[in-house]
Amino acid sequence: MSAEAPEISADLAAARLVGLLDLFDQHPPGAAWLFYPAGTRPATIATPPAVDHVAAVQLHIPCGTIGPAPGWLTLTPEPLAVLEFSSSPPLEGAVLESATLGWCRLVDGAGEEHLRCNVGLAGSGALVQVDKLDVYAGGLLRIVHAALY
Repeated sequence: MSAEAPEISADLAAARLVGLLDLFDQHPPGAAWLFYPAGTRPATIATPPAVDHVAAVQLHIPCGTIGPAPGWLTLTPEPLAVLEFSSSPPLEGAVLESATLGWCRLVDGAGEEHLRCNVGLAGSGALVQVDKLDVYAGGLLRIVHAALY
């Protein structure tokens, strides 16, 4: 007996993402991406960060839309459905401390963490792509692309 990977429909893939969208939007002011310096990411999501975030980008409510994979997301195989975080108006946030970014956390409006991932420049393939990795206190950080699938 061979073990074959389960297959799901595009409708089920989209329905799973609706739950995430609801989770991120349920507590005002809504979800936010918190950015941290390279080299400081804990081994597991159960371990709190040892350093404070150096930049934060507040998301809109609703924080995104669900649909087919956008052209910038190049994955093989292509996801059946994607939650693409809204970028209009641009998702920008204040840089609190100068650093080279390495990773970020997605927290809901109540501050509960739901995701950790690496951050990269546009075209890098990172889940969260920003306009620059070297950021300076007092400046702005812009999310170029971000999506969950």
